[in-house]
Amino acid sequence: LDGSASPCTRPLRLSAYYENTCKQTNCSNSLRALYSNRAMTPEDEAQLQQSIDTIAQILYRDTPAEQLQTLEGIEQTIRRQTQAFVLPQLGVFLLQQRLQQLKDTSER
Repeated sequence: LDGSASPCTRPLRLSAYYENTCKQTNCSNSLRALYSNRAMTPEDEAQLQQSIDTIAQILYRDTPAEQLQTLEGIEQTIRRQTQAFVLPQLGVFLLQQRLQQLKDTSER
């Protein structure tokens, strides 16, 4: 991290990196296939990527530079921030969706 380009101006697409790595090593499954039984539409994938970029920019602004000096520091920071801010909200959203499903099926 030499300071020449911040993650905000040149975001790293890890999924693209892993997809490319998978192709180079002749993996039979894409990263997407490992995590989902349903294919994400290109539109949903683009919207998700845009949201991830926005979240990354916010978290980057609120991260002390010394935590981003090593890959270990970056990994620990990402884990800590997602566990504190992102994952709980995803859990709440998914729980609300499931409760709505149950409510809808019980009303039928």
